[in-house]
Amino acid sequence: MSDAFSGLHPRLRGHLDVLGWKAPTASQEAAIPAVLSGDHVLLVAPTGYGKTESALLPIFHNFLKSRDEYEALKKPLPKGIKVLYVTPLRALNRDMLKRTLEWGTALGITIGVRHGDTPQSERARQSRNPPDMLITTPETLQILFTGSRLREHLKTVRWVVSDEVHELAEGERGAQFSVALERLEQVLYEGRLERQERWPPKGAESTLEGHILPPLIRDKKGRETVPNGFQRIGLSATVGNPETVAGYLGGPGRDVRQVVVVAEKVYEIRVEIPEVAPDDDALSRRILAEPAAAALIRRVHDLFESHEATLFFSNTRDGAEIIGTRFHLWRPDYPLGVHHGSLSRDIRIEMEDTYKRGELKALVCTSSLELGIDVGQTDLVIQLNSPRGVERMIQRLGRAGHRAGDISKGVVLCTSPEEFLEAAVIARRVRERKLPPIVARPAPLEVLANQLISITQEYRALDIDWFHALVRRTQAFHDLPRPALLAVVGQLAGQRSLWYEEEKGWFGPKGASRRYFHDNISMIPDARSFKVVDVSTRRSIGRLDEAFVLASLTEGAHFILRGRPWMVAEIQEDAILVAPVKDVGNVPNWHGEDLPVRLDVALEVGRLRGRLAEGDIDAVMAEYDADAYGIEEVLKIIRRQKEKGLVVPSETTVTVETTKRVTMIIGAWGTQVNETLGRLFSALLAARRGASVGLTTDAYRIILEAPEGVSPEDILALFLDTDPETLPDLMRLSLKNSNYVKWQLVHVARKFGALSKELDPSRFSMRTLLERFSSLPVFDEALDKLLWERMDVSGAQEILRRIQDGRIDIHVQRLSPIGRMGLESRRDLMAPERADRTILDALKKRLLESQIALRCTNCGHQWSTRVERCAERPTCAKCGAILIAASSPWREEGLKLVRKTGRTPEEEKEARRLYKGANLVATYGRDALMVLVARGVGPDAAARILGRMHDDPYQLLRDILEAELTYARTRGFWD
Repeated sequence: MSDAFSGLHPRLRGHLDVLGWKAPTASQEAAIPAVLSGDHVLLVAPTGYGKTESALLPIFHNFLKSRDEYEALKKPLPKGIKVLYVTPLRALNRDMLKRTLEWGTALGITIGVRHGDTPQSERARQSRNPPDMLITTPETLQILFTGSRLREHLKTVRWVVSDEVHELAEGERGAQFSVALERLEQVLYEGRLERQERWPPKGAESTLEGHILPPLIRDKKGRETVPNGFQRIGLSATVGNPETVAGYLGGPGRDVRQVVVVAEKVYEIRVEIPEVAPDDDALSRRILAEPAAAALIRRVHDLFESHEATLFFSNTRDGAEIIGTRFHLWRPDYPLGVHHGSLSRDIRIEMEDTYKRGELKALVCTSSLELGIDVGQTDLVIQLNSPRGVERMIQRLGRAGHRAGDISKGVVLCTSPEEFLEAAVIARRVRERKLPPIVARPAPLEVLANQLISITQEYRALDIDWFHALVRRTQAFHDLPRPALLAVVGQLAGQRSLWYEEEKGWFGPKGASRRYFHDNISMIPDARSFKVVDVSTRRSIGRLDEAFVLASLTEGAHFILRGRPWMVAEIQEDAILVAPVKDVGNVPNWHGEDLPVRLDVALEVGRLRGRLAEGDIDAVMAEYDADAYGIEEVLKIIRRQKEKGLVVPSETTVTVETTKRVTMIIGAWGTQVNETLGRLFSALLAARRGASVGLTTDAYRIILEAPEGVSPEDILALFLDTDPETLPDLMRLSLKNSNYVKWQLVHVARKFGALSKELDPSRFSMRTLLERFSSLPVFDEALDKLLWERMDVSGAQEILRRIQDGRIDIHVQRLSPIGRMGLESRRDLMAPERADRTILDALKKRLLESQIALRCTNCGHQWSTRVERCAERPTCAKCGAILIAASSPWREEGLKLVRKTGRTPEEEKEARRLYKGANLVATYGRDALMVLVARGVGPDAAARILGRMHDDPYQLLRDILEAELTYARTRGFWD
């Protein structure tokens, strides 16, 4: 055995032999001695290098060694949790439990898992008999502080492992977790004082109304100190700045030893645009999509079949559902699953397990399977469109070829030339290991408010300076000014979330504190959702966002979940009862998933497009290992641009393109820079005009829309006259007076406890929210959060400087082919809202092939036929009359009413309906018959459709399709 294994406890070495582990991986060789030394350790290594065991083997060694020492003294180990293993996802918790139970059984170490899905019986068991090692999430750790028995069990913790720590280091969840680690230090310190019989205090000098204030952590000489009560071990994927992650893990004042494993991980990445084949036209009709989407589905199938096990990543949950649905329309029984965070826990576990057992050939997923969960023998990763970020691409590619030394193979399938360029840039950066730095927003006040209220569930009275000292031991709040803390405390006291005695600086819980705590354990943004239940099995299959339910679902409507279509049977207060159907429906709407494209990535996309426009094709293909067909698709649009005499936008050239109503700025500056400049320009133009200016942005465009248009001169003036140094203040001012900040303010106000989760935010105007919150910390926090997450002010300043000093040229021109891509939605795999001709042709074919019953209102002659067999102007074959009533074949008996005398009131109503249809046939001919055979379209709706101007025959079909979709959404009200 090598040195790293040879020094481990004999029982550990014995089990390593049983497992057949002859030698450690590179990360184990480097990390095991570091952890054994007792230092705080950050281990940075690629996926598949055994990071988990790198931490657990030395921890288990020290645990067994400690147990041996107690046994030698004939004493049992103190009751309580010894190891906390914290992961950011529940799926990782489940996976970790499966991976470690075998170790626990072999070594006599009890292991448990606790998170939101843990049954109550198991929670009660853990409270009575805590496991030696508890696997949990950052949010569940918050709860452990509040139960008296659970808190007692935390006093024995010696090791905390933070898995995927890089995922936490730059967000609010991470800031909350870092405060939790300091609270854990406090718990351990109090435990040591109790064992020394120095706690609780005997006198009343540190009490308030009988409540004991927590002690300041001091060293042996009585000086306030940074505690090291437990060993911190962070496990991280490869990151651009490990020193920042180490600083997050330890906080200021603690040294964290960085163990960075530089491995020659090989990534094979191919970026493609699937080529449309002749057979794809027929396939597109079958799956109700464009031929390009059919080509993609066909290519996906070919990749599935040429590999053993494939993970297919989509950037969003709706994208995953679309892929699953389209594939199952073509191959209903294909072993393909769908996995994302809105599916129920049981379904997710079922998908994971069936995939690992090899029962599924492929699994379409989102970030839900991106992190370190064991995904079996995956040998290929497919990514739908650009992954937006280098770090996301590396994480996903690492799911294939998971073991050290394996090649990670991936294919990025793109649906547009722009997606192709972006993916090619990211793929090159992956090969070159160009990772972006991790940067965290300093002092997130919503986390501060959350922890102020949460800690009152642990202590009944606290000193504000004690709390300030505690949070300043974290990287997130190290520079938190005392006035900022007092302002937050003042707001919380004002809204009665806690009490605060200003003179003494003491605070504690109010009646509403407990409810706040349970409603706001997580820093993940709140979005009300509905449970979806299959009525045939009574099984929960997932959750849907409130926005989608309210906007798109009624009883009888069809939608897609798990890659399968469902019909809404009943909408209850908190649940949707559904039944499986065959018709395709809407894709649910899930919010806030896609990553922004960074400025540096977008600039390289612009540079790449410029090089191709200049003819540097061979060099580009060599440098980017680019697919020839994909490059040709990019060149096609560049050629069209040049043939029209238009400038090709690039890294150093921005174009301003205009139509009557729309002005488009094409600048390859990334999602957040374009959002920043777009918001500013829209606000300034609106202020000058006294009317709002519409705004749409993406990573490569800023689109401004107004009834009278926006002149290029106005845009040039904005670029040249805006002082970059004033941009931060301008952005805060423009956002403060906009509705754009409203939803962010609602979210932050909920996290502050200032708004109830049950309150409908649509009831509040922005003016009302401003009046209530504009002078409070909650409003500043909402602005800071919005600017940090959605904007890039410093990047926008740099772009303004480059334009103003001539490094970027501006060209004004008419709308170009590259610009037009921004007005058209990016190609989707579902039928787009404005249906393309393939879908409309399929609709027309169905309508023309429909059977229809006809009856002459003059002579009573009745016959049935298909719509396509009718003349353009149908007439009666017997008498030549043109007033022909029409009906579905299964309702043809009703046609007799048109000549019946002595009709009942109900029959009279039906007869009038038939006569109205007959008049439409007489006026509009066969077009009227096409409309009348559409699903759910009666004479009134048909009259509205036919009464519109339809210079384009496809527009009539679009109107019919829209009417059918409307009926599908609302038919529960009519049946």
